[in-house]
Amino acid sequence: MKARFLTVFVLVFTTMFGCKQEEDLIPYDTSKTYIFFNDFNLDGGTTNYINEKSVSFAFHEMDVKTIRVGIPVGIIGMPLDQDKEYSVIVDEKETTLSKDLYQIEKPVFHKGLINDSLFVILHKKADMNDNSYALKLTLQENDQFLLGISKTLSMKLNVSNKLEEPSWWEDYSQFFGPFYSEVYQQWILTYHKGADPTPDTSGERFVYYWDNMPGYFRDLPNDKPILYNHILIVKKYFQDHVVYPNGDTSQPRILLP
Repeated sequence: MKARFLTVFVLVFTTMFGCKQEEDLIPYDTSKTYIFFNDFNLDGGTTNYINEKSVSFAFHEMDVKTIRVGIPVGIIGMPLDQDKEYSVIVDEKETTLSKDLYQIEKPVFHKGLINDSLFVILHKKADMNDNSYALKLTLQENDQFLLGISKTLSMKLNVSNKLEEPSWWEDYSQFFGPFYSEVYQQWILTYHKGADPTPDTSGERFVYYWDNMPGYFRDLPNDKPILYNHILIVKKYFQDHVVYPNGDTSQPRILLP
């Protein structure tokens, strides 16, 4: 059984970590287990690693003061026959979230899994309505796990009580225009989970939604027609409804390009 698992793991490793760029290559020992933050999307034949995410209390009920966030973690190599603890540290230089506002649960990778989660408890602060705070986590090698490629070893959470500009927005700015929280909120309501049955490169359906946007496209109307149609729905919404940034009528109303 282990041999069968290992064969699958080697294929996955080759797919994910078999990059052409020399700096992305790491020596691979099939007798070892490698750990990495497993947050990425595959589209257009390209692996897009996600190492920065926005976490907002604005997605929850107003009386919610504490949330539990799961960060995907994966392993490549020998499967685990028992639970094993891995190491993660807080990057103090890039972290602005005070220590009393987060707790990191014990980082344990459970036996029999190739994907697991690192859980972080976050607490809301009053000034998060106007400010965002960063929490950067970095995996460390220990006696149980070696490290994957460098671009998969850190994850930064930007914590606030507002709708932050997502990392994908710039790639779609020709359709959405400059970032407005009002547009983002309408996009969340429109392009929700289950709204788009378009399969990803692995053939899985219903994976695309507002928080998992395709990372690669040449001609969006033709490449991703369902997604593009939802953008047109949002565009029409702002044509039919007069909305000002932060309700400030001294500014031009919001319209999509």
